[in-house]
Amino acid sequence: MIDSNQNICIHCGFCCDGTLFNHANIKANEPIAPSFVFEITPGEKRAFKQPCPYYRNAICFIYETRPYSVCESFRCKLLRSVISENVSYTDAIKIINGVIALKTKIELQILEHHPENKGDSIHNKMKEFEAYFAETMNDVEFRKKFGHLLLDFFIFKKKLSDSFRKTTAK
Repeated sequence: MIDSNQNICIHCGFCCDGTLFNHANIKANEPIAPSFVFEITPGEKRAFKQPCPYYRNAICFIYETRPYSVCESFRCKLLRSVISENVSYTDAIKIINGVIALKTKIELQILEHHPENKGDSIHNKMKEFEAYFAETMNDVEFRKKFGHLLLDFFIFKKKLSDSFRKTTAK
């Protein structure tokens, strides 16, 4: 039986689809899973790139056999708030649905004006959009035409920060 906390995660998926992170760290003592196809990032820290290749259409296709502990142990700010009963399950679903709707709106705006965009996450789509329009981004006409998109993306990042990203000590 799926508990409501797990249901929040399944409904959301931001930690798997590249919305919150561009990579997920693999613990030093965890072997690289040979039977799974993850793109491992180069560098000192071992990690696999996001979006996860096994998370598609809001479903984790390897949920029962996830090879890395990060997939099971990560708790976003919203989930921790639900667990501690500072946010109700119903309110959490409303927050998730609102962010999903805003994300979808942004992705549609990006693709409307740059249909050949190949970004695999919303952040990469926005980076590619900005690179495509780099020469005109500071022009008044660009700001008039795409101001709503830039504002939506700013609000989207703020909502992710406010509701999903862990706060760091200052």
